[in-house]
Amino acid sequence: MNNEQLTKLFGSLKTLETTIENVYERLASKENVSDKVLERVASYRKICDMQKRFSIQLEQKLGEKKYEEVARLVKLINGLSAMIMDDARLILSGIELEKDDFHYC
Repeated sequence: MNNEQLTKLFGSLKTLETTIENVYERLASKENVSDKVLERVASYRKICDMQKRFSIQLEQKLGEKKYEEVARLVKLINGLSAMIMDDARLILSGIELEKDDFHYC
């Protein structure tokens, strides 16, 4: 991992953070979105904060040439991203099911 990749990582995290905020605001403005869904989306903020902390540690460990720790942190960051993606898919599939129910009632 080099400086260019770190720059991309931090940029991606900023984009993710902005996207989470936009999604939360949009869902919160709708009447039919449950508090449970809003709480789940809000939890993504905490996950994103963890990713940022891990990214800072990653940058430090990379500078120290502690590559085993770098690999561990990369896996953690990727795992947290996967958690968000999987949960977002579940939320969206629930919304799609609700839409389907609405059309067939």
